[in-house]
Formats: sequence, C-alpha cells, structure tokens
Amino acid sequence: MNTPIRSTDLFRDLSAARLPTLARAWEVWTADPRHAKQGPEACLRFLLDAHLQARDHTKLEAFFRQAGLPSHFALATFEHGLRVGVDDLCMAHLRAMSWARAGQTVVITGPTLSGKTHLAAALGREAIAHGIRSTMVQAPAMLERLLDPDVSTVERKRHFKQLSRAELLIIDDFATEPAGDEETVQFRRLLDERTRRGLPLVVTSIHGPDEWDKAFAEVATREGIYARVLGGACHQVALRRRQRSNGSAHVTRVTNPARKPRKVKEAA
Repeated sequence: MNTPIRSTDLFRDLSAARLPTLARAWEVWTADPRHAKQGPEACLRFLLDAHLQARDHTKLEAFFRQAGLPSHFALATFEHGLRVGVDDLCMAHLRAMSWARAGQTVVITGPTLSGKTHLAAALGREAIAHGIRSTMVQAPAMLERLLDPDVSTVERKRHFKQLSRAELLIIDDFATEPAGDEETVQFRRLLDERTRRGLPLVVTSIHGPDEWDKAFAEVATREGIYARVLGGACHQVALRRRQRSNGSAHVTRVTNPARKPRKVKEAA
C-alpha cells in the first residue's frame, strides 16, 4: 500500500529541488480547504499555471531590463483611437500576433511623445505572453556594441547571433541617428539573417520611410535594408503626437552606465 505524501514533505522536497514557485503554489493549494475534495488533475493544473505565470514574469523582467524601460508598458495601457493613429481594428490585429507568427514586420513611426516606444514594448510583452521570445534594443546602442573595438570578437559575434535569432526583435530609434558605411553594412547583415530565418521584426522611428535616406550612408546597402524592412508583408503604423499629460507617451529609459558616449565626428 502506498504511503500518502504529507504536504510538508512535498513542500520541503520541492524547495530542495530548487523549485520554489511550485513549492509556494503547493503551499497555497494545501492551505485552502476548498481544494480537499478536488482531484490530482486540478492540483496539477494549479501548479502548472503557477509555474507558467512565474516563467512569463521572469521573461518579462528580463525583457524590460534589457530594453532599459519601465515594466508597466502594455497594450492595455496604450491609449489608442483614430486621433492617435491606431484604430480598434489595427490594435486587434497587432494584439493577435498573427503577423509575428508569419514572420512579418511592423513599422511604427511618429513624432516625439506619440507613444512609439510604449507601443513597441507593449508588443514585446504581448509576444512573450504568446510564447514568443522577444528582445528590444535601441538602434544606436545595438550598432555601437556590435562594432565596439573594445569588445572581444567572440562577444560581438555572440551578440549578433542573439539578435539574429531572437524570435521577435524590436529595434527602437531606427534610422534616427546617421549611420556610417560600416554600421549600415552591419544593419544589412542582421536583417539579411533574420529574413533568411523568416523571423518577425518591429522598428520604431521618428522619421517616416521617405526620410530614412538621411540615416544611411551607403546607397546600395541601404536599399537592401529598406527591402527587408518594408518589403513583403509590412504593417505600417503612423502615430500622431499626444498631449504631454498622457503618461503613455512619456518614456524614462534606464540607461546603462557602462555604455560609452557615442563618438561624433567633427566637421572638416
């Protein structure tokens, strides 16, 4: 005859196995007398839901920490409507994530205080909730790290690989600062790799696509960039400026103190 497992024993064993989320969930389950008459399937579902919620929370924390953004950005807190450039139909399409599963691109443009970063980060949060691993970076910082001579070649290659294989890559401030020939080529290489893998992309830019030429020096390479961002199935969202009182449009980014200031070439 099997000996029943005491709740305290299972809690201890789960903790010892470094499964604190399951241990806490088991403690909550056993403390509720309403669960006494429920079967093992209900208990297992309760424990599994707790585990999945904790896992998603960890992923969200990592996503926003890497992006240097506050973690409250979500589609639920993004005020949409015709006056800001995102109607209900567009929002429903973005929320459904079918575009991400199909490897398509979302281009979000608009002036300062229009909510571009908020919407992009919210899409990253939604993607994680759909089981899509997401990474968000600022274009200038991304290029700086990929080309920094003070960073080892191994580390730069590792970072490139992470960006090229992220299930969803979100690039903030795209085509905002001028990029030299080497930076333009690096951008093209990254987008080539992601296109080859059929992976989705979100970019935000203060400039519309018709103004991107100012940001990339090498003509042939930048045309390749445009083809990979705007070609195929591309969903363009043009936001309009909001009032400063709307908190959803104001972004306080947590900067990385280790990041070196961007070098600006003096005019000859």
